[in-house]
Amino acid sequence: MSMTSKGLIPAAFVVLCLPVTAPAAWFGDLELAIAHDDNMNRAARAADERSDTFADVELVGARPFDLREWGTLDAGVVLSGRGHDRFHELNRASVGLTLDFHRRLGLGPQAPWVGAHGEFHYDRVKDDLRKARRQVVGVSAGRGFGDALQVSGGVTYTRQSPRNVTREEGNAPQRVFRLKTLTLSVDVDYLLANDWLLLAGFDIQDGDINASTTDPDLFDSEPPPWLQDPVFGRDFRTYRLDATVFGLHAGLSVPLSPRSSLNVQARYTEVDAQNDISYGATRWRLSYLREL
Repeated sequence: MSMTSKGLIPAAFVVLCLPVTAPAAWFGDLELAIAHDDNMNRAARAADERSDTFADVELVGARPFDLREWGTLDAGVVLSGRGHDRFHELNRASVGLTLDFHRRLGLGPQAPWVGAHGEFHYDRVKDDLRKARRQVVGVSAGRGFGDALQVSGGVTYTRQSPRNVTREEGNAPQRVFRLKTLTLSVDVDYLLANDWLLLAGFDIQDGDINASTTDPDLFDSEPPPWLQDPVFGRDFRTYRLDATVFGLHAGLSVPLSPRSSLNVQARYTEVDAQNDISYGATRWRLSYLREL
């Protein structure tokens, strides 16, 4: 177990030793979604791009703890799964633990707030090489402007550690799916008069990505870690690249009832990677969210 995952569970006990009132009852969310990505393998060449449609399901359960003047803490469990239409080797099931701290610095919806979160997930993927542990830590802040506009931002660090490395072909294959990223994000939510919610934002990610291609001459010398990866087709190689990723997203959330909503989101990603490699990808997502 990594240092991050070792620290997540003890951190809960440290925080829970602070003065708290009686914890409230459990709450949760169920989300069902379908999405389409036009460049699943993050290929730099149009001939190598592989699109796919996939379905997601996520169940979140959390228990809040009132830390009085310190704020609130939510300790939760996440169960999720994904099924692909084309690339079944990417099907996965995940289980995770989460801690979310939130403190509002004032009264009313316009008061600024600060937060912090930590997560530990185990991803079980049909393709054994992609089985991994994920650790996420981050801080965030935001505030309201009037009754309708909310602006927030944050910084998140993510580390992925693969569990199995059994495919020997390639250059340091054990490092291909070992990823570390740092992400800066800004989000804007605007509530319309009919309670529809407009969402938009951008993010910048710096660190490691995976990209798959059939081009054996992509790098002139000293290629980054790679391995033979038939998940996307014969002769594909998957590389770990150092890259900067720019993302833009926009969406709309339509309430169906006081506890449910229908949500649609479009996201465009532009990547600048080492050796002057660049590519884009577009993802559409439609989801149904139900508060439990």
